[in-house]
Amino acid sequence: MRGSVTAGMACAINDLGVADAFDLVLGSSAGSIVGSYLVARADHRTTYQFFCNYLTTSKNHLNGTSWLDISRLTKLLSPIRPDFSPKSPVMLLEYPMKHIMQELLPLNWTVFERNNKHQPMKVIASGLFSQGPVILGTEEDSFNDLSSLCDCIKASCMLPGIAGIQPIWIKGSSSRDPENLKQGEVSDSLASFVPEVEPLVDALVYEPIPYRSALSSGCSHVLVLRSYPDGNLMPKSLLGIFERLIAPKCLDPFPKVKKHLHDAGHSIIYAKDILLLNQQASKGLVSNQAADEGRQEEETDPRLFAIAPLDVDDVISQLALDRNVLLAGILQGFVRAYDILGDPSRSLTGAERAIDLF
Repeated sequence: MRGSVTAGMACAINDLGVADAFDLVLGSSAGSIVGSYLVARADHRTTYQFFCNYLTTSKNHLNGTSWLDISRLTKLLSPIRPDFSPKSPVMLLEYPMKHIMQELLPLNWTVFERNNKHQPMKVIASGLFSQGPVILGTEEDSFNDLSSLCDCIKASCMLPGIAGIQPIWIKGSSSRDPENLKQGEVSDSLASFVPEVEPLVDALVYEPIPYRSALSSGCSHVLVLRSYPDGNLMPKSLLGIFERLIAPKCLDPFPKVKKHLHDAGHSIIYAKDILLLNQQASKGLVSNQAADEGRQEEETDPRLFAIAPLDVDDVISQLALDRNVLLAGILQGFVRAYDILGDPSRSLTGAERAIDLF
């Protein structure tokens, strides 16, 4: 789980005592889990327990079944077993979002609710009707308790086909534009439609790095936490299996979204995001708007700054469930963020502080 890297970065933000400096927290995919625990001010022990103790021991809580098992793809792809059961996708999201976040390691809803009033948590997902990123939050009437928050996080992490074939229906920011929620671009096989609500899948499809939603929400300074090391070739889907064979099991009723993935539209968005964020960093916090328009920045321009692992850091696999690998991801992110964001005059380096904590 590459999200362990950004979880380590969030730990550093909390440990440095600067979590209150942010007016808004946004998260895509696993980042929505990380962001929610940050708003709840969970400490380093919670991060370690979530990734190293609970994600790695799901068999102890699911009657011998692992919540993440790539071998279950055979049931989805086999022509002999076309009855892909909702109970047996590659990723069983009920485990992290229900068993862990609500039972084994419950997010402190009291603290979250208090902080969410002045530091709103915005979960990003991809809308299958609106064909773009959808913001989920309390202001959008998307959640009002821990259970509904976890439903939003589940939608943000719902990799089509990998995490099931039924998208999750939730009201979000797209409800403010009813024209975007018309059923005109879906197949006749989609029978249900609820006003103001649309089916959602993983933020990966339209906004893998949620800085654009931050800018659209009026943020002037955006800190972006990235989990993939700079200097490495961008991750590729093996032979396009996900886009061509797996995702369509969920997206057949949504032909335009299906084509977007088939044509690697999500990868193009990600590549452009990385290039822009690196450009911003190399120019010393030059604003996104000024860079896009090729002009000198003004005081009113929003600014972006991304933190990413170094190119010498190991790439943490999205499928990694080994405790040592996930701990390495947490440490990687913690050290990087601590050294960048911390006071240069402090007595400890990020590595030294990480040893103290973990």
